[in-house]
Amino acid sequence: MVADTESKQEFVDVDALSLDNHEKNRENPEETYSMTDTIGKVIDVSDICIKIGQFIFKDIAQTLGNIAGVGGIVKAILALIPDGDAPDPVLQKLVDLEKKIDKLAAQMHAKFDDLKAFITEVNFYVEIMNPASNLMKYMMDCMKHPADEALDNFKEAYARHPPLELAYVILQKHFECTKLKFQSMLSFMEQKSTNPLKMAMDADPLKTSTTFNKWYQIISGVLAEFLFLEAFGSGLLKKDNKYNSNRIIERSEHLFEVMGRWKKEYTENNQYWGVLPDHMVKIMKETLSNEKKADKMKSILDTILTNDSFYLTVFNKPTDGFKNYAYSDWNSNNLIEFRDVGGSYAFIYRSKSANKIEEAVLQTLKKRVKVTKFDVKEFNKSPKDYPFKIAMDLKIASFVCVIGFIGEEIRWANCHQNEGQPGWSDLIISEPDKNGKRSMRHLIAGYQ
Repeated sequence: MVADTESKQEFVDVDALSLDNHEKNRENPEETYSMTDTIGKVIDVSDICIKIGQFIFKDIAQTLGNIAGVGGIVKAILALIPDGDAPDPVLQKLVDLEKKIDKLAAQMHAKFDDLKAFITEVNFYVEIMNPASNLMKYMMDCMKHPADEALDNFKEAYARHPPLELAYVILQKHFECTKLKFQSMLSFMEQKSTNPLKMAMDADPLKTSTTFNKWYQIISGVLAEFLFLEAFGSGLLKKDNKYNSNRIIERSEHLFEVMGRWKKEYTENNQYWGVLPDHMVKIMKETLSNEKKADKMKSILDTILTNDSFYLTVFNKPTDGFKNYAYSDWNSNNLIEFRDVGGSYAFIYRSKSANKIEEAVLQTLKKRVKVTKFDVKEFNKSPKDYPFKIAMDLKIASFVCVIGFIGEEIRWANCHQNEGQPGWSDLIISEPDKNGKRSMRHLIAGYQ
């Protein structure tokens, strides 16, 4: 856990960064390098965050010492060089970092707006957004224009709204008789009834990872911004004091564990199956090719929070009946069929075990499918029963489909092993007949 590792990381010793005078530092390249290296490490982390589009909690936690070191550098500049005339490389590095933080602040603004839309119990703008925004601006001023005025502004804003307080104690909820109950943002987030992630997931009938990840990242990004501000403030205003930063990490990790348990609950309850047909029908009614429909349907299946994995096939009307399309399914509860919807047919098979079984079992099924020949004689006896015969030969396939010559588009989704397939799908080909002609079909064999 981050808290365990970070508790061992020491903040940069501010005293070691002391500057006796301007000229000394111009003549002391090693000390100048130490300061620019510290700032450079924070710039590197900021670049990573910018690529993602937000502060990344784990990365910020892992570089707390350097972030505090930046605050310590600004403190040393102001304490010993009041005119801000620090060595040029150091000032330039601070300006470079300020530009990165400015980009991150702009990216984070949208995250705060999303939270504001969900959190209605308090004046989110007044209580959180505006104080955090002011702290960010004053911090950037300290980097870009290190002067007593910049320090005073940050110090005053920090005193009014410490980042720990923003994360931990400022949310207020009014009750009857004008009584106030102080409730931390983290406590607020830990409650199912008030957590934006939980509310968004309740509104998502398919319980997708897209919704979950969006809100998980928003919440972790906002907490990471508070952590960055707290670390900088501890270096600028305090001496080697990481108590507040560690409290943010401690409580944030508890929240992440809570949200992780929620994710596990969504993954295991499988509520999606009952509402999935309605969502797929909408796609099938679109004016798209079978290929495009299959791709869109697969993209949905890949985002559902579930341990289930899937085979999906979209095809045209079987004009030759069971010779075009037939299947054997040992559990009808794991199959959804769509017939003549938007000019197409389709099925979705779900495997309940492919993500849980040892991969060697799926590899065995794969090998058996790959050596299966298309037996024209048996097929012609009863195309409808032919998939069942193959299932008997394969032994470990719970779903077998034989399909061909109807524009079929076969996809698989959400399987984390066996090349992404919850079984195996392949083209099976017959031995040549007396005229040298071969027949073929697609075989789909899904594990239970």
